[in-house]
Amino acid sequence: QNVTTNLTLISNLTTTGTCFTVTTDNVTIDCAGHSITGDGGTNDWGIHSLANSTTITNCILQQFYNSVRLESSNNHTVTNNKIFNNSLVGIMVASSNNNNIVNNDVNSSGDGIRLSNSESNLITSNNLTNNTKGIFLSGSSNNTLTENIINNNSNGISLSASSNNTLTNMGVYNNTDDGIIIQSSSLSNIFANIILSSTNDSSSDGIIYLSSSDNNAFDNITITSGLTYGIYSSSNHTIFTNITISNNLRGFYLIGASNNTIISSTVTNSSVGINVTGVAENNTIYNNYFNNTINAQDNSGTNYWNTTYNCSVTDQNILGEDCLGGNFWSDYTGLDNG
Repeated sequence: QNVTTNLTLISNLTTTGTCFTVTTDNVTIDCAGHSITGDGGTNDWGIHSLANSTTITNCILQQFYNSVRLESSNNHTVTNNKIFNNSLVGIMVASSNNNNIVNNDVNSSGDGIRLSNSESNLITSNNLTNNTKGIFLSGSSNNTLTENIINNNSNGISLSASSNNTLTNMGVYNNTDDGIIIQSSSLSNIFANIILSSTNDSSSDGIIYLSSSDNNAFDNITITSGLTYGIYSSSNHTIFTNITISNNLRGFYLIGASNNTIISSTVTNSSVGINVTGVAENNTIYNNYFNNTINAQDNSGTNYWNTTYNCSVTDQNILGEDCLGGNFWSDYTGLDNG
């Protein structure tokens, strides 16, 4: 059914094929807590918007190929919906910019939220559970993801060929593959204030995995209880600051990764704190705290494990003391000045 004016449901709906296609700008579909149930057919959408400024709210959408599809149109709001049991994706944003995806529960829906070739979207305060990927950005840039809870998916967050995105203040828990996977996504993706933990991680790649993804930044990331690697990276020119990693096979694993910086980070209770291997050169690693079975393994080229010795600032090092230089090693028995 084509929708050209505001619509409020007064009962539950069951449909075959696509339920609603929005073809006029500035339309609101308010389900008022009612459900729209599909028949699980391929290429069936629950609500498909081809016009600008659609609002979709208070809906229960289930058993579609794709429950919400925003396509080749802009300035939408999708809020306060419950979306589950879809075969491809819960909320699909395709060539669509400046949208707000806020406070939705997406469960068991292929990918929870997927952005494809879309920019300047806000994805916030959503709960994404039991999906293949919680949030998937493909060819999408300049988006903001914040305050989302991503739990029990295969991959928590996935970026492919995406840049200049900001991801902050999120919890990524118990995903069975990677918590965050970043592939071919260079240039200024920022990850900050994110907690990642897993007790059932089956991936050999790590809770955070970077491949062919340079010039990104990670700050204030906490990673606990991964069964393999905390951070596995084969990428370059990445800055890791205030990373806390515990209870992993390896904390940091840099393979063929060069010109990275790791500072003010803590790795504890892991088999190996940091492993630098392959052709991995010119990495700068200083002011970090390592307390692990084996603290460091460097089997690669020339890397730098300290910075210029400086005692001019109070409480500046990882132990809260004045002098900044190298790293704290739990197995170091010598005595340093300062």
